[in-house]
Amino acid sequence: MLVFSTREGQTAFVWPMRGEEPSRPRPKGAPPAMIIAFWTLPLTLIFLWLSFRVIRYRRAERIPLGSGGNAALERAIRAHANFAEFVPFAVLLLILAEWGGAWPWLLHALGALLVGARLSHGMGMVQDPEDYRSRVFGMMGSFSVMAIAAAAAFWGALMRG
Repeated sequence: MLVFSTREGQTAFVWPMRGEEPSRPRPKGAPPAMIIAFWTLPLTLIFLWLSFRVIRYRRAERIPLGSGGNAALERAIRAHANFAEFVPFAVLLLILAEWGGAWPWLLHALGALLVGARLSHGMGMVQDPEDYRSRVFGMMGSFSVMAIAAAAAFWGALMRG
C-alpha cells in the first residue's frame, strides 16, 4: 500500500497494491459520505407522484380544498400526507446515523427499505379497494427504518461523544 501524505502529515490518499481494496481515509473533520443523499432522489420521485395524484383528482373534480366527500381524493390526500409526515423524520434519523459513522451497507439497506416501504404504502393506499398488505408492509418497513436508524444514531453519539 502506498500512502501519500500532506506536509502536515495527514493522509491524503492511499493507493492500493495488487489484491487490496482501494481506500481513501477522510481527514479529521471532513464531512461524511453522502449515502443518504443518494436515496433522497427515489423518495422525492415518490413524493412527486403522490403530489400529482392529488392535483389530478382536485382538477378533475374541481375541489380546491379538502376532499369534498370524494373517497378517491381522500385516499390520495392521505397517502400524500402520510408520506410527508413520516419520511422527513426517517431521513433525518438516517442522516444522523450516517454522521454517527453507521456502516455504509447498513445505510444503503435502510435507504432501500425506506424507498420500498414508502412505495408499497403509497400504492396500497391509492388502490380501490385498498391493499392492506402493501400498507402494512409500508408501515412496518418505515417504522423499522426509523427504529434502526435511531439506534445507529444513538450508538454513534455514544461512541463519538
